Amino acid sequence: GVVVLAATGQDQVASEFGKLGHGVFTYALLQAMSGDADGGNPPDGKITVTELVAYINDRVPELTKQYRGKTQYPNAWARGQDFPLGIK
Repeated sequence: GVVVLAATGQDQVASEFGKLGHGVFTYALLQAMSGDADGGNPPDGKITVTELVAYINDRVPELTKQYRGKTQYPNAWARGQDFPLGIK
């Protein structure tokens, strides 16, 4: 499969906050890949494309609202079957 992830849509600016040490999108991506996006019930130790996109879509607006007062919405496009991106 193919997956494209972008920090924002075309009409927004990506946010970066010193407290996070990264841009908001990168910070959320690193959290996701460290295991926070493992949505299995119970967690199965795998981060799939679907889990990653769901986590990023929730976490980025949440963080930008918290730090900036406005929301930033990431963009994701996927084609093909879901597949694991990381295994813990």
